[in-house]
Amino acid sequence: MCYKILSIGYYNRGNLGDELFKICLLKLFKNSVITFINGHDYITIEDNYDIIFLGPGNVMNNYFIDRLKKLIKTNVWMLLKPLIGFGVGFESEYILEDFKYFDFIITRTRNNKTLLNLI
Repeated sequence: MCYKILSIGYYNRGNLGDELFKICLLKLFKNSVITFINGHDYITIEDNYDIIFLGPGNVMNNYFIDRLKKLIKTNVWMLLKPLIGFGVGFESEYILEDFKYFDFIITRTRNNKTLLNLI
């Protein structure tokens, strides 16, 4: 199936993890159109995506979640799309209430999975 995917991360900044994630997404969704952006570089985004990814890496922190909230505030359509988060890190316990924005979250460790079960 062909999807239009938006991936919000820290791309083209020399971050190996994000660059590897780009390669993986392009292989997993080879029939799809994927746009990779840095969340802090944009305020408005066109409403033409089927799925939104946030991550990878430690994006479940105040910096990225605050940026996501700003993007959602100016792009309300984002609330109507599946939002998938990658990477629940050590700061996540402080932002449990913000997990409501996500339809699906992929964790790194069992401890992070246990944390998510508290929601």
